[in-house]
Amino acid sequence: MGNSIQPSGENHFTKFGTFAIMTLGILWIFEVAAVGPAIGVIQAAFPGSTEAQAQYVMMGVYIGLAVACPISGRLALRFDKKTLTLLGLLLTGIAGIMPAFMTSIQDIIFWRIITGLGAGIVVPMMTAIIADKSSGGHRTRIMGRAYAWGNVGSVIISTLVGIGMMITWKMPFYSFAVMFVAFVICLFGLPKCPPSVEDIAAANELKKEKVQLKGYMFFYLGTIAFFYCFNSFATTNIAFLVLQDGIVNPAMIGIIIAVLACSAAVAGAVFPRFIAKVKSLYTPICIIFSGCGYIILQAAVELPHYFIGFIVVGYAMGAMVPYLTNMVAVRSSSQKEKDIAMGWANLGLPVGCFVCVPYGDFVKTLNPGTVYASDIRFLFTVIAITMIIAGVVTIFTRSKKLTARMLDETQMLK
Repeated sequence: MGNSIQPSGENHFTKFGTFAIMTLGILWIFEVAAVGPAIGVIQAAFPGSTEAQAQYVMMGVYIGLAVACPISGRLALRFDKKTLTLLGLLLTGIAGIMPAFMTSIQDIIFWRIITGLGAGIVVPMMTAIIADKSSGGHRTRIMGRAYAWGNVGSVIISTLVGIGMMITWKMPFYSFAVMFVAFVICLFGLPKCPPSVEDIAAANELKKEKVQLKGYMFFYLGTIAFFYCFNSFATTNIAFLVLQDGIVNPAMIGIIIAVLACSAAVAGAVFPRFIAKVKSLYTPICIIFSGCGYIILQAAVELPHYFIGFIVVGYAMGAMVPYLTNMVAVRSSSQKEKDIAMGWANLGLPVGCFVCVPYGDFVKTLNPGTVYASDIRFLFTVIAITMIIAGVVTIFTRSKKLTARMLDETQMLK
């Protein structure tokens, strides 16, 4: 119609299949939405535990993700991607609930790692199935909508968990029961996605020779890791900051994080149109925008300030993730390469999120204490400066040719 963007390429998803793949999008930010609001309360439930241990309750899952993501690419060459997705959902659901029955924070961290193994299978499978069953503009739209829908689900989860914490600190882990709902939806909705003849041949080659890893795979791994690392500082520290300031009660923390997820959902939904407007400036704009969000957070003294800061940071995160995964699909020259590239690119998520805790602790030790009474506000200032500098550098190093290639393939310039 009129000025609407007409997607190009193929789409082999039914309407219910599209709904199923969009349901999987909840996993990419579910860990933040479900557990992020509770880390302060979890620490209080285990006297003697440290702030870092409480953060690893949230981020320990990314150890499992880091192990599973590269392996999932190889598994996709041998087994049906739908079957792998279903097994990953079951493992995530069972292991995700187990911490509610543990009596030590160390045991909770262990089960969080196991939870990451399941999530590390599902997250790459989602992007791989989208890449297999759609192309061109259809792939771009479905990718964006999957992440957007995931954020919408996370808004609901985060809000409910925040309210549920008034009853028990175990509520974030009980919320993983939603994975069993996702399992049923995907069981009946996802299309079968068995390995192709090329995939099987590629899997046999892997026994005989080393996998050929290309430079762009490491580039996107590093880029995704950088973005997740610097955007995770907000979600891993916000619970401690607002409780220190006495601004809100613990139940409100879930709503604050829900604002981030909601903003990210909007960004994921509109990213095809946004990139069509700004083209190769898309990446630097998102990075600088994220830095501006941290400027707001470091100066926040009232609840509305936190909401605004999380809206800005969330939008930047939601805008970059579908863009980067779509670029990986565009760069891949074969099905074998695409499966491996997706596994390595998705490894950036756990690497970035896991690194943010020790790096954040290191930055906090540099706080002279003369300007910032709070180490967390000092951290937010350092992150803001770093992101803005990185965004400016990206303006001069961005690839206009590569962005034009993606836009041309998806016919978003029309």
